[in-house]
Amino acid sequence: MESINVVVDDNVNNLNVVNTDGDDNVPQIVDARPNITDIRSDIELEEENGQESSKEVVPSIRIQKIHPKENISGNLMISQIYVDDIVFGGMSDHMVEHFVQHMKFEFEMSLVGELNYFLGLQVKQMEDSMFISKSKYAKELVKKFGLEGSTHKKTHAATHIKLTKHDSGPDVDQSLYRSMIGSLLYLTASRPDIAFAVGVCARYQAAPKESHLAQVKRIIKYVSGTGDYGIFYAHHTNSSLVGYCDGDWPGNADDRKSTSGRCFFLGNNLILWFSKKQNCVSLTTAEAEYIAVGNGCTQLLWMKQMLKEYNVL
Repeated sequence: MESINVVVDDNVNNLNVVNTDGDDNVPQIVDARPNITDIRSDIELEEENGQESSKEVVPSIRIQKIHPKENISGNLMISQIYVDDIVFGGMSDHMVEHFVQHMKFEFEMSLVGELNYFLGLQVKQMEDSMFISKSKYAKELVKKFGLEGSTHKKTHAATHIKLTKHDSGPDVDQSLYRSMIGSLLYLTASRPDIAFAVGVCARYQAAPKESHLAQVKRIIKYVSGTGDYGIFYAHHTNSSLVGYCDGDWPGNADDRKSTSGRCFFLGNNLILWFSKKQNCVSLTTAEAEYIAVGNGCTQLLWMKQMLKEYNVL
């Protein structure tokens, strides 16, 4: 059995998994950010349940396990740490169990089973697929801004409206507007359908007008009616990496710059998406599309190289 040392380095905010036997099939580094702080102890957990404990006060990490995928070539394991929670998954049962044993050797921890909720993300794991959503967070967002009783919208934006910073309408509460934008940006982690509309509204946080606020409220009303939307991931799919990109011309009414949209699939699974305003003004639609394609190819090549290093491609 290969030997792995688990080292927590508080200075560089990394959790290093070091292979001491030189086995190339064991992951060398598992990146973990942010730093591990406010570690929870098992004693505190027992006290919350009304139990007495004679244990010493030692750091504890609560970990949740993603169900490993079977019958896939290569051995890859990924770990994500947030404060005292660790989410990890691997392509091999042996590798996952080996990681758990070594972590238990270094820390006193509680294994709470397969991942079903993490930082607002709800994960429903099935035998051959996985569904990720933020339905609970979406409902809380709608309630937070008092729009739970409003009529649902079928679309997140009207196609005939162009937002501009030179709007002559009245100013609105800047703190409220920024809070709405921040909440919606966090929701885009599982909702690519609202990424463009939220990104456009986020441009006007410095001096929001009533028209900007009306558009943000429309997005929230759309979210209210589509709160259960999420992303479906299939376990058994091919490993082809495919990207799609598009660009408008000129979408921004203030500086005439275009906006690029890109999404990338690994097999049938959506793994990356974003909408971003281009850095320069395009003189033609062909130039705007060319810039979008160029940036998309750059991202695609970087992802391809990264996945090759992980033995996924």
